[in-house]
Amino acid sequence: MGTRGDLVRALNAGADAGRTGDPVTACPYPSGDLRRSEWVRGYAKTARFADEQHDQERAADQGVYRKCWSPAWHRLK
Repeated sequence: MGTRGDLVRALNAGADAGRTGDPVTACPYPSGDLRRSEWVRGYAKTARFADEQHDQERAADQGVYRKCWSPAWHRLK
């Protein structure tokens, strides 16, 4: 287990790992540890997965912008 500060540090470390493209298996915390859950949560918030990256690149190529997770697509003018 960890204190609140440990959990925040684990969340931030996971976010950093997600931004840099590290594999999710790089988590330094053992199974069953709350810090592991926070690390994975931070990782998932920032990691770009292959299908998301492809969708974003395709939308950029077509000049389309998606504002939220709504099904509505808007054209940039």
